[in-house]
Amino acid sequence: SIFLLPPSLKELWHRLERRGSDDLATRWRRINNARAELQRGHLFHHFVVNEELASAYAELVAIAVQKTPPKLDRKRGINLINQILNEFEHAPWYKELLSKFR
Repeated sequence: SIFLLPPSLKELWHRLERRGSDDLATRWRRINNARAELQRGHLFHHFVVNEELASAYAELVAIAVQKTPPKLDRKRGINLINQILNEFEHAPWYKELLSKFR
């Protein structure tokens, strides 16, 4: 199994904003769905960071089809998940958003 990760929570939020297709409430729901998915990330075997779409896709193909080891080993993948989850707890911009939805 392969878990596709954003580089950070803030980058994920910026990507949702830049799309311009969802209102704030929908973006809020989506970011919190991502949180729930990240909390189950330790169940995956491989991790790919989606810094840039073309390179992330190429790495997914390499792992799934060519059986190439991922660039990010499992330990570092789980560490990134924990860093992103930590952003939910400590990022000031996220806390500010949270106050709007409580």
